[in-house]
Amino acid sequence: MALVILTLGDADKANQEIMQLLDTVFTSDLNTEQISTKLKDDFGLVLTPKMEQELSEMCNLSIGIEERGIEKGIALGISQGISQGISQGEEKKHGTSTGNSALCCQTLTQERTQSAIHLK
Repeated sequence: MALVILTLGDADKANQEIMQLLDTVFTSDLNTEQISTKLKDDFGLVLTPKMEQELSEMCNLSIGIEERGIEKGIALGISQGISQGISQGEEKKHGTSTGNSALCCQTLTQERTQSAIHLK
């Protein structure tokens, strides 16, 4: 899909409209049909069936990327929580608060995080 925008007259107004259009397409929580309707109603853009298919694919791709990011964040959070628990358990076991066990656990956390990320 190609998009060509020519600005005649007030460039600031045109830029604002372009930003609103891009916001509608890329950052809204609307589904494909709602985006298509909004583009038609707010911007006078009527999408061809091919453009609607591309919009649908783009929306599905962004959902997949978001889900993958959430999964990685959860894996990282779990790994960090385990490491903190190990560190706190070591400190209670030895009755001390050493930086060495925290450093060891931090290294372990990084290794687990990398493993969790590569599993995805």
